[in-house]
Amino acid sequence: MNYTIYFDESNKLDQQNGGYSYYGAFGTSEEQANEIIRNVEQLSGSKSEMHFAKYNSDTYFGKYFKTLNYVIKQDININIFIVNNEDAKK
Repeated sequence: MNYTIYFDESNKLDQQNGGYSYYGAFGTSEEQANEIIRNVEQLSGSKSEMHFAKYNSDTYFGKYFKTLNYVIKQDININIFIVNNEDAKK
């Protein structure tokens, strides 16, 4: 069995644009990951990444909402860490 791990971060410690950093990760079988990817691509109509930080228009609200709703309903465990940048730098 092959296993896939996804990791993403936002507002990393080495960036000077905020008080907190956000890190998220989850792992799943390669088979389940491929199924989720196929379904997300079908829901979004795109193979490109969806960046919620850049979301500034209601034009694609339906696409974003359906995709996020689908992912949240999957049987996966997601770890999310919120780090206070000042505390971490000490």
